[in-house]
Amino acid sequence: MFKAPQLRNVALTAPYFHNGGQLTLEQVVEFYNRGGDFNSIADLNVMDTDIGILGFTLQEKQDLVDFLRNGLTDPRTLAQAAPFDHPDLTTANGEALGANGYPVRRDPKHPGQSIDNYLHIPATGKKGGVQLPSFLENLLSGKAGH
Repeated sequence: MFKAPQLRNVALTAPYFHNGGQLTLEQVVEFYNRGGDFNSIADLNVMDTDIGILGFTLQEKQDLVDFLRNGLTDPRTLAQAAPFDHPDLTTANGEALGANGYPVRRDPKHPGQSIDNYLHIPATGKKGGVQLPSFLENLLSGKAGH
């Protein structure tokens, strides 16, 4: 069993499922539409009886993804606008990279530990700021995890 998160702002929470097994909302809808990954006759005796092939049309799948992406995602969250604006924030974000590019630079003040890498998030006012990049945009830009 897994605790399922709410769907509010679901367009901003990729990758999906407990293991990140689906990268996009389109993949999530297709997964459920085909009845999961194990839906052969041999698998039926171990599957929950509530899981089955949905048989959505292409238009129905597109409409569902559109609802998830646009109907359940607050544009104020995406733009960091009030009430989701925030002050200037600095947070630890993994370890600082060494000269060799590996993520470990020894902290001379704390033997056995590495120096933290910090992420600076500039303040946004009530009118918002730059639109937040999606998980995939971060991944494709090479900035994920940095």
